[in-house]
Amino acid sequence: MDYKEVEALLDKYWACETSLEEEERLKDFFSGGDVPENLLPYVPMFQYYHEMRSRKTSDAFEKNTLDRIEKNNIVSGKQRYVYRLSKIAAAVLLVLSFIFIHDRYMKVKEDAISFAKDTFEDPNDALDEARRVLLMVSSRMNQGTATLVKVNEFNKVEEILEKSKTQ
Repeated sequence: MDYKEVEALLDKYWACETSLEEEERLKDFFSGGDVPENLLPYVPMFQYYHEMRSRKTSDAFEKNTLDRIEKNNIVSGKQRYVYRLSKIAAAVLLVLSFIFIHDRYMKVKEDAISFAKDTFEDPNDALDEARRVLLMVSSRMNQGTATLVKVNEFNKVEEILEKSKTQ
């Protein structure tokens, strides 16, 4: 075979565009003894292909292989069944989650609406209740600020001590 033809076939081979006949020609070329030096790295690969082609598998090996393929197809069928079943279960779970969330949202919404409704018939009663609540908040805040006054006094004493150390 011509050197340029071998290179063209190799280019086609690496691009996965060769026919079976062309691949046979490459195997025959590389199994022969007249291989140019730049193509020598390809010789072991094509010799391996040539050896594998000439080997014959035993009938027991083929039967065992076909039995395993059949077994895997059965397992694959079971896996597909479980996969489909899990998709259905996930969809049902998703729908139930949406229903639960919607019910919870509606309950919170109803509670918010009932909380926001007027609870007093007389506006003066509402004003008195608002005053009472604001006085309670004010007294709690005053208790908190009383503690802060003590902390402020402590900070002043600490500053005085710091000044006396530096002098």
